[in-house]
Amino acid sequence: MRVLFYLAYRTLVRSRVSFVLLLAAVTAGLGFQIPNTANIEGYTAELREKGLSRDTGHVRVTAKSGGTFEGAEALAARITQEPFVRAATIRLVHVGSFFHGERTTSASIAGIDPVAEDRAAGFCQELAEGRCMAAGDERPAVLGAKLAEQLDAHVGSSIKVALPFSAGDDVRMVSAVFRVVGVLRGSGGFRADYELFVPLDALRDLFGKHRVSSEIRVFSTDDARAGEWAKRIAELAPDQKVETWWEAQTFVKNAIDGNRALSAISTTMVVVAVMIPVLALLYIHVLHERRRIATIAALGFSRREIFLIHLFEALLVGGIGTVLGSGLGYALCRYFQDNPIFSHQGFVVLPSITLRSFLIPALVLFATTLLAGIVPAILASRAEPAVELRRE
Repeated sequence: MRVLFYLAYRTLVRSRVSFVLLLAAVTAGLGFQIPNTANIEGYTAELREKGLSRDTGHVRVTAKSGGTFEGAEALAARITQEPFVRAATIRLVHVGSFFHGERTTSASIAGIDPVAEDRAAGFCQELAEGRCMAAGDERPAVLGAKLAEQLDAHVGSSIKVALPFSAGDDVRMVSAVFRVVGVLRGSGGFRADYELFVPLDALRDLFGKHRVSSEIRVFSTDDARAGEWAKRIAELAPDQKVETWWEAQTFVKNAIDGNRALSAISTTMVVVAVMIPVLALLYIHVLHERRRIATIAALGFSRREIFLIHLFEALLVGGIGTVLGSGLGYALCRYFQDNPIFSHQGFVVLPSITLRSFLIPALVLFATTLLAGIVPAILASRAEPAVELRRE
């Protein structure tokens, strides 16, 4: 076997131009596919972070009527006992009008437990300025990035809130003033960018209803199995509406599905773009080496051994090209980390430098190179020494 490998290596380096072109094809294909895969995975990760962790969670429980419901604390406590649940947070969400100086806008106010939110999704770690709400604060608030921009509000600003609500056949209004203690980083236009976050109990006190909630956000150990988890949670909450994240946040689902399709299309294009030149160059290489192949066959090498020699050529090209392509891919990933392909209002797509983003493209391109080498190897193994030597 060593002899066959040596002959394969010597044959390749004899034709240096073909060897360099073969390596260039594999290296370029893999070198560009790795950052492409890494950027798509990074985009998917950012969608999950901004669209799920800071918005719906993995499973969302709301009232079937679309309003509020009672007993959320007890229900959340039961849900958190399930082995697949990492955390569950309770929110009371209401739409109202906000005023700061001469600025006014309509948006959502969300009553939250900042400690639970931080434990579940790192809420307090997402602050661009200021600090998180703390016990003892007098009506504190944290602003979403876009809402802060619309109101021209900053840490220390006082925001007047006017919230209409129905009481029988009447519509009533409550109002209060909250002091901004922090402003969140942007999330690319998701719901959190346009919300005012206040303590849950403070918002309940405004309405005089101390047990009502709008939603329970459930964070699980595996968001891909949210459908399975939602069925179990629905058994615990038969009177409420239970949705998976892809039902509650269809944009994120469609975007992630689009990423998968784009990744498959990109991989297919790279496979074709690498296979054709590798196949053509190895085929031409075999035609150019017909006399040498005939000489080897005349010396007693079997068809199988000649086939393996030329398949090993593809193996060498694939192996060396994979190493070089991985190095090029890593360099490009580092470049895109410093120069993101997309950045908008806090939504930043950075390449995901993981074993998966390198291993899958490398295996696909290595296998492609081997497949491309089969036809030339078969052609070489079928050479007839007498015919080829006479032809020369």
